[in-house]
Amino acid sequence: MPDPLRIAIVGGSVGGCTLALGLLKHPHIQFDVFERSTFRERGAGILIYPNGMNALRALGVDGDQMMKDAGAFRSAYQNAVVAYGEHKDKILWETSDGVQSVIRTNLLEQMLQRLPAERLHEHKLLVSIEEGASLTLHFADGSSYEADAVVGCDGIRSTIRGIILGPQHPAVPPVNTGFWDARAVVSSEKGLASFGSTVIKPESPRQGYRCGEGSIILFVSGPPGSMAAAIVGGKTGPGDEHITEWKTPITREFLERKYAKWGNQEYLEGVFECLLTPGAGPGVLFQQWESQPAPTYWRGRICMMGDAAHATTPWMGQGFSMVAEDAAVLTGLLGNVRAKEEVEYAFEAYDKTRRGGRPTFVVENSRLIAEIACGSQGFDPATIASNRIVEKYRWVWDGDVEKEVSGAVDYFEALKRS
Repeated sequence: MPDPLRIAIVGGSVGGCTLALGLLKHPHIQFDVFERSTFRERGAGILIYPNGMNALRALGVDGDQMMKDAGAFRSAYQNAVVAYGEHKDKILWETSDGVQSVIRTNLLEQMLQRLPAERLHEHKLLVSIEEGASLTLHFADGSSYEADAVVGCDGIRSTIRGIILGPQHPAVPPVNTGFWDARAVVSSEKGLASFGSTVIKPESPRQGYRCGEGSIILFVSGPPGSMAAAIVGGKTGPGDEHITEWKTPITREFLERKYAKWGNQEYLEGVFECLLTPGAGPGVLFQQWESQPAPTYWRGRICMMGDAAHATTPWMGQGFSMVAEDAAVLTGLLGNVRAKEEVEYAFEAYDKTRRGGRPTFVVENSRLIAEIACGSQGFDPATIASNRIVEKYRWVWDGDVEKEVSGAVDYFEALKRS
């Protein structure tokens, strides 16, 4: 291939940067990452499960070192416990494999340090793509860029998704799942003081749900000198008609109403205080949205990945791991492209491999776990066990991303021969 394959990555969050890190190993590829605002992350933290780490290895990224540099820590276990009532303190499910937790901004910073600065472009809001022999991206600041292929990593409100499917396609907008969350992140010492030693144990990092009717609290307990988090969430219901936007200011009245049945839990007031304290969190409730099933992830030499393709609710903690798997498959395919005419074969193979497969399983089962954690089936552990939640987690964690990449490349080669 005499000229480099020019890849435009639209979206500079951890998804787009993960793909860029993978493409670094291919000398015939020239990528540029375009971020609509600045390279910064939103949200409290990221959970990284074994399949996410395996995807980073498949990308050729030293994920262990990157996580260490970002200050990640590993949890001893994750469980869900009934908060009150007849089955108080009963365990609904528990996993023993450690999940890594990392602050989003720290992870993105480490990614950016590993990428060439001249390939990172801020304040590039995509307006349109002109499709011809080359793809010309037009940005709101009047600039443009020519590429041989475009990958959309631009999130749940993706511009690229509308370009691929057509702006009026019914599957373009995401759907409101009827769940919400809010979060507070503090030091591990503050977390222990505010939430108590029942749920925060710096000497034994862990993650634990406390589950109640219509609402939950997820406690993330990091080691000394790191962080602790309290994430509240639940299902909207009567009295929540005002929660219609992407985010809504959080109030004590709302929290007290949602947790009225929880009684005098030792941690409840501390959670409320931290949620309402400026600096501990954004001070808002976030509505949880997910993607509608898309009829395709690509059109021509344009494709989408991560939340642009299959945004999910956070209850399985698989947002990063799914985008890392997408990136591994795309990197494996684009690494085998030797002419821009082959890009469409690569994107078709990516679509066959990822659409309707593991990401869809995560979207569907994350929503199921949300319903169960909020009491849709009651809180009898024997009843909850029939859902085989731990098996669902393990099926996702044990995914063979190398096999997915190999299968996608085989399909790509078959398309070239056909």
